[in-house]
Amino acid sequence: ITATATGGTAPYEYSRFLAGPYDPSNSFTGLPAAGYNIYARDANGCIASNSATIIEPSGISYTFETGGTILCHGDSSATITITNIIGGVAPYEYWMDNGATYQASNLFTNLPGGSYPVIVRDVNLCEQAVAPLTILEPDSISIILYNEVPVNSCFDDPVAAIAIQGDGGT
Repeated sequence: ITATATGGTAPYEYSRFLAGPYDPSNSFTGLPAAGYNIYARDANGCIASNSATIIEPSGISYTFETGGTILCHGDSSATITITNIIGGVAPYEYWMDNGATYQASNLFTNLPGGSYPVIVRDVNLCEQAVAPLTILEPDSISIILYNEVPVNSCFDDPVAAIAIQGDGGT
């Protein structure tokens, strides 16, 4: 809280309490959220007062949406969008890389399957995290050879066979 006295006879002194102590500094810092009376006293001992309220913003909360479809293992086609942000003080910043880089956009794109911690930070550097978001992806696809029939005839004779079975994928 910063108070400025006018009128009366300068210099002025300030206090949070009517009985003092009074100080030439007109700035009150480190105060928790609450209502305060601030008093100014001039050189003649005349006192004026006013009140101020420090309001603490509510905590940050938000929801998220995942988008995109990962069709194959290893693709990077999913998205996460942070939505419905309330509390804190805008503007907000977002991160998913363990705090290495904050970004102004609430949209994260080109994501592979995996677990993503998300934090929203407001202009006062207050942060709110949610449990890591998980983007699912299909298992990797593989081919299993299980019944090879050897070629026992002449070159270019189509009597051989290979049996295969797919595994994984969607």
